[in-house]
Amino acid sequence: MVNSAIHKLHFQYCALRGHHYAKKAAVSWHIYSHINQFKLNHTSSKPASNKHPLQTYYGLFPKTLASGPPPTGPFHIDVKALHREFLLLQALAHPDRHANTSKDVAGQESAFINEAFNTLKTPLSRAQYLLSLRDSEIKEEDAKDQSLDSEALCEIMEIREQIDEATPDDFTTLKRLRNENTQSIKECENLIAKAFDDNDLQTAKKQTILLKYWMSISSHFDDLGIPS
Repeated sequence: MVNSAIHKLHFQYCALRGHHYAKKAAVSWHIYSHINQFKLNHTSSKPASNKHPLQTYYGLFPKTLASGPPPTGPFHIDVKALHREFLLLQALAHPDRHANTSKDVAGQESAFINEAFNTLKTPLSRAQYLLSLRDSEIKEEDAKDQSLDSEALCEIMEIREQIDEATPDDFTTLKRLRNENTQSIKECENLIAKAFDDNDLQTAKKQTILLKYWMSISSHFDDLGIPS
């Protein structure tokens, strides 16, 4: 029932918006035809490691993520392009456009697309998702792994101490620390990208744990009102 309603919407949208928007709508219709199949194959607790790209969040955005997830596709993605494709999908999934379909069903589809976008748009959540696809989810005990980069962990602890010791008026020091943290985040993201490209899940997992630490410090700077 949902697919038939979307199919009807697809042709209405094409007729109203003309050829340029019709091409975009056709892309989204192609994505929508795979949503139900994705749900049948997707389990939040332990996704299969050998999933076809159409059975992952990557399959919902074929224009932006045509190559699929790493290692066939790159880890770094064009977030602006992803956002444009996301907005088009959400426009087609909006409950008000489904006159003959349960608004609850349409709302679920919209929420599902939103979940996929929010997962893929940031490097940390994207890395965590990619690890889950390979049955390599990060567990609490992983953060205590002795094989983690000791130098990076020491640097993280030192930055935390310097932040705690800085006074609210010491803007110059806090700004410098934030700039250093931003650089560490970029370096960590690049190491994660290389690890996934090389299919090195062990390194990808360790660097994702470190990225989580760096992002936590970044959030602390946000709370202090220190601009990035």
